[in-house]
Amino acid sequence: MSKDTISTTQRTLTHLSCSIFVNWKVYAKTKQSDGRWALFTAIEKGLNWSDGLDKILDANGAAIEDQDVVTGLEAFMLAAVVSSNPNRRYMESIYKLLRDYPPAIIPYVK
Repeated sequence: MSKDTISTTQRTLTHLSCSIFVNWKVYAKTKQSDGRWALFTAIEKGLNWSDGLDKILDANGAAIEDQDVVTGLEAFMLAAVVSSNPNRRYMESIYKLLRDYPPAIIPYVK
């Protein structure tokens, strides 16, 4: 293969990867095989608020009212656990998850 062919192939693959469309309204409302909402999987995988977590929550706001079936944690708690990794900045997500659903913290406040 020539350099031009490789370069063209790389540009095509880059274009395709940038063109992938996620239908958040469908994805966010679909529970996975383990019974987990997409919101919790996205948090655990490190998706930050401004990177798409906001879109998932907009598409299925009711998911924030549930606890994660895998960990038993509220959404903001799971974000806090993930944020304990020093390489991740998750404070925005923790704050906005609590702002969007303040009752999540009530059972843990005495």
